[in-house]
Amino acid sequence: MPPSCSAVPRALALVAALTLATVGLVACARKPQEGPSGAGGVSAPARTVVRFASVWVNPPRQPALEKVVEEFEALHPEIDIEVTYTAPDDYKMAIRTQVAAGEAPDVFFVWPGEWLWKFARGEQVMDLTDELAKDGWGDQFLPNSMPLFQYEGRAYGVPMLMQCKYFFYNPEMFAERGLSEPQTWDDLITICETFKREEIVPIALSNTDRWPLHHYATILWQRLVGEDQLLRDLDRATGGAYAHPGYRQGLEMLEELVSRGYFTPGANGETRDSARLLFATEQSPMFFTATWDLGWFLDERQTPPEFIDKWDMFQFPSVPGGEGNQDYMMGAPDGYAVYSGTKVKDAALTWLRYFTSPEVGRQLVTELQELVCVQGAVTDQNAGRRLQKYANDLSSAPGVIPWADIMLESSAREAFLDALQGMLDGTVSPEGVLQRLREAHAQARVEAASE
Repeated sequence: MPPSCSAVPRALALVAALTLATVGLVACARKPQEGPSGAGGVSAPARTVVRFASVWVNPPRQPALEKVVEEFEALHPEIDIEVTYTAPDDYKMAIRTQVAAGEAPDVFFVWPGEWLWKFARGEQVMDLTDELAKDGWGDQFLPNSMPLFQYEGRAYGVPMLMQCKYFFYNPEMFAERGLSEPQTWDDLITICETFKREEIVPIALSNTDRWPLHHYATILWQRLVGEDQLLRDLDRATGGAYAHPGYRQGLEMLEELVSRGYFTPGANGETRDSARLLFATEQSPMFFTATWDLGWFLDERQTPPEFIDKWDMFQFPSVPGGEGNQDYMMGAPDGYAVYSGTKVKDAALTWLRYFTSPEVGRQLVTELQELVCVQGAVTDQNAGRRLQKYANDLSSAPGVIPWADIMLESSAREAFLDALQGMLDGTVSPEGVLQRLREAHAQARVEAASE
């Protein structure tokens, strides 16, 4: 059963609780320990501090990371890991600001693709290619989990968790109405209409952070346009035409979900936690989320205990007649990079090697029930049935399409997400979304050509 990410993508290989933010966007920080005093009250040499930026702000992730840090510091008493926790959506702005100011943490969380490549072009993250070649470090990662961390053939980060999208759903609510997992888009519409007739909101959605809705657009475009064409169109330097009729059709299909009232009312004002709660309290039978929520819905600190065994998951259905491979999954690995300006390079690399080791990987799989991108991390012994299902799906999938926002240049990404938020509240049409995306992408293409 241990997964091979060799399926993770032909497309990928081509390029794949609670927000506690303060004014400074820092959720909380784990402070370094004081050096012990020696005989006669003389302080021992100061320990090297490695600043580490994480987005693991909630259980089970945060306590799992704290445990790994404590174990590392016991093995390396000369190094302290100072962890700063920031909620993911606040982190995006915080880390860009820190990097631009020359004040980035020594090791920090990254999304791959264009999101990371921009740092690589600016020489703001360390080229890890030679380090990965030492002692087989690079060989321990799952096949094809590295390409989105590479820019012009060089590696600027390492993968950690492979994330893919699923519809999490309530089988009991389905069975009570004679419904089963949808195989096609029309099946999904039938399910949604069945619940809507009973005045039950079919799909829990939060879109305050703007990116959740764009996942629907990404997978519909893959189904209709095709994965290879989509990746070409998303490329900052050569893409941007979005001429295939499947782009408009996909947005019109998404607008159908909106106009029929299949999403949470006022979703642009709903948080991720509120959408999770709607699903976990059985007010909505479906929640289109990613495998980062596997641990959330299995953790009694986050989810009502009586619901933990009541949910399951299915992949996005096929769109008959579409030009894409209908068995593709959607997702990407997340990971970590080393700041090029770090003053503690050796200690930072020692920590990152440990954090991405097979031993730690197996420990994190056990505690998080997420797919760690390290060979041998997921086993029959440490993976529950849902993680096993995911691992098997991933192993048999022909590929994985990355979500569009990590592939788009930043200004095009912002224009796209803003436009989709407008479509959700009825102020922007599908054609309007495409027009705004084309205009922003055209400017990004001009800037890319001038570099």
